Amino acid sequence: MMYFFISRSSFRGEPVESPGWIAIAIDRKTRLPAGRKLKNNGKKTHKKISDMFQNSFLTFNYTLRQVREQLKRYIIGQFGKEPDRLDEVLDCFRPIHTKRNQVLVEVGDVFQYCYYIVEGCIQTAIYNLNGDESTTDLAFDQDWRTAMRSFLNNQPSNERLVTVQPSKLLAIHRLEFQKLAETIPPFEHLYKGLLEESYTQSVERVQTLMSMDALSRLKWLLEQRPLIFTQLSNKLIASYLGLSQATLSRLKAKL
Repeated sequence: MMYFFISRSSFRGEPVESPGWIAIAIDRKTRLPAGRKLKNNGKKTHKKISDMFQNSFLTFNYTLRQVREQLKRYIIGQFGKEPDRLDEVLDCFRPIHTKRNQVLVEVGDVFQYCYYIVEGCIQTAIYNLNGDESTTDLAFDQDWRTAMRSFLNNQPSNERLVTVQPSKLLAIHRLEFQKLAETIPPFEHLYKGLLEESYTQSVERVQTLMSMDALSRLKWLLEQRPLIFTQLSNKLIASYLGLSQATLSRLKAKL
């Protein structure tokens, strides 16, 4: 019998409360998952399913190495060199592939994960008493996102996080995140940097948009994040700028 180990989060396509690994037993003779029975026991059927499983496993391994390498380059870029015990840090992250409009955390949930965005986009939104949505942030490739207050204090979130595009993420559980910050000095530096950056970006965006009229907001976004207009819907962009869709369409026509 052979065993392949796949991270549980990757196997299910979503984070789990207890990060871990799933062992899949493979019969050496049939090259199929142990206990698998087929109606057609011909060699072609065996080979087809065996090849499908092997290709899936190889794709998983390639994807894991690829996204891990991207996070490694990001961390090295933050320090200017490879920090000590980097492999220990990377081993705590689990790859996750999400669908468009997949919810990562709902309002009221206690958020247990921090995400590094390899590819895609995460929307952070809040809601008023009437249920109207307001987008407070949009994060793209090589950025980090979590429901910060919920993540740090282990309390219910007042934010909703959604991947508004099919996304590739690396997730780290809150307990592992805190343990790394306590035991590995370079990661503590990264941890504090993420907190400061998240706070600074939030304050700057609010102050910037509050001081501008509608047309100035649109111009500001075009300068800061021009790709948003090719990647996201007008509804989402309008929510981010604090405008109605009709106002956004009218202003875009003036540019």
